[in-house]
Amino acid sequence: MIAASDLICIPYSSELTRAGLHVACQRLPDMQRRPGESTHAWLRQAVMQASAEVILRRYLHQHGVAFQVLPKNPFSRPAEYEVVIAGRRCALLMETITRREEIIQAQTEASHLLGRELTFASERFALEQRCDADLYLFAIATAQIMLRRADAPRAGQTAFWIYAFPERWRRPQRWASLGALAFTTRMTHPPELVLGGLGSERSFQNESLTLRTQAPVVPRQEYLALTYLHAARPPAQEIEISSSRFSRPLVVAPAQWGNIWIYGRQVILLGYLSRREIRLSLLSSRPRLAPFSGDNADTLSIPVHKLHPLLDLFQDFTPSRVR
Repeated sequence: MIAASDLICIPYSSELTRAGLHVACQRLPDMQRRPGESTHAWLRQAVMQASAEVILRRYLHQHGVAFQVLPKNPFSRPAEYEVVIAGRRCALLMETITRREEIIQAQTEASHLLGRELTFASERFALEQRCDADLYLFAIATAQIMLRRADAPRAGQTAFWIYAFPERWRRPQRWASLGALAFTTRMTHPPELVLGGLGSERSFQNESLTLRTQAPVVPRQEYLALTYLHAARPPAQEIEISSSRFSRPLVVAPAQWGNIWIYGRQVILLGYLSRREIRLSLLSSRPRLAPFSGDNADTLSIPVHKLHPLLDLFQDFTPSRVR
């Protein structure tokens, strides 16, 4: 069991969001949303998850903890990596606190988190192929997000506006070139765009596009899939995208853009459990329905105070006490 002194509170910086955005955009082809979850909500969580993974690796490096970084699944998910400590794979699972009152409470009195329960879909544990000795590391992030388009960033506040392509464009059933592509708009002053997708080797690539009013713009690179468009400001009118592979063009409406920038405060590394402990919990306890679940999916609730201290784990693989 952990105490308040075992919690590792790490400040959050904007460059972590930038790192998280880079990774989250590459994970778009493998997006698997919960029932009722929007694409932008999934992306925000993916950004926060990737940022927390960077924080964990930096913490281990700064405190001299011996670890490796290996691809989670080099064939199906090449953009995902896991920390390995003493041969034990460590999966980082996290929840994000976005309510202002809870953020303030977590920053001023982190000990109250000991009474919290973390809730995850049971399926994610059941489907993963792991050894009993592998570990799950748990964390909580505090961050502000902009859920509505009306919640426009204040002057000077950073934003990251994105449009995620539908599945048939970002994850086609048949991997082949999208052929000739063209982007057209009627906007008088269209914003500069960044196009991201998968190239001929199914590797991630992106490029800048300067749209012209009522004149088609053709990307320089060839694509097997298109995953996202990014703009510094949300386009005010539609953008039409045509491909010689599809009979109908794709029309991107202004309302389909979302700001996925994470205004993070801190990441709190809580503790860990072994794969064996999670497996036994799944067998012995009846999972209950989580508040966010849109269907009858089973969930596993994990009391924070029952986790093992991460500091004790890290101490075994560092020359001095980790603090």
